[in-house]
Amino acid sequence: MTEGELLGIVGEAMQLAWVCAAPGVLAALVGGLLVGFLQAVTQIRDSVLAWVPRMVLVALVLTFVGDWMLEAVRDATLEYWSLIRDVG
Repeated sequence: MTEGELLGIVGEAMQLAWVCAAPGVLAALVGGLLVGFLQAVTQIRDSVLAWVPRMVLVALVLTFVGDWMLEAVRDATLEYWSLIRDVG
């Protein structure tokens, strides 16, 4: 295995990590913006109000996208293990 191939594999792994993390992070970002807007409009400053909607949104997003994420990580892991087996 050459250095270029190894760098390609590491790049693919980093891209997969970003793609799998993005839905949850974006859901938390949108939830935070919505709660912040709601708190600014109603002038309610409750710390529980800031966390609960974000957690619910992240849980909902992970419920819908979790199967795809697990499948993508599983496929990548099997591919990496087969590459390790071929090198060794």
